[in-house]
Amino acid sequence: MKPDHWKVYEFICRHFCATILPNAKIQEMTSKFQIGKEIFYYKGKRMESPGYLQAMPWVSKNYPGITQFKVGETMKVHSLNIEKAKVVYNIKL
Repeated sequence: MKPDHWKVYEFICRHFCATILPNAKIQEMTSKFQIGKEIFYYKGKRMESPGYLQAMPWVSKNYPGITQFKVGETMKVHSLNIEKAKVVYNIKL
């Protein structure tokens, strides 16, 4: 079998196996916190069960986990990203 044919065969077999595996379970969390007058958001995901993603490694992602925060906890800021946006109106009169 040629390498390209083997890739197609493997893709079809893995896709079939994925159809009979259970759903993947991924927990998603968003935290909102305030420093002074500024509001910040933290988003994280954690895989509880890989399910069908076991058969499809090109789809699965690495989910490092979710940081648990406590009220009043002090945290260090490792990086800061400031986004600037411009509103463009595309209205034809």
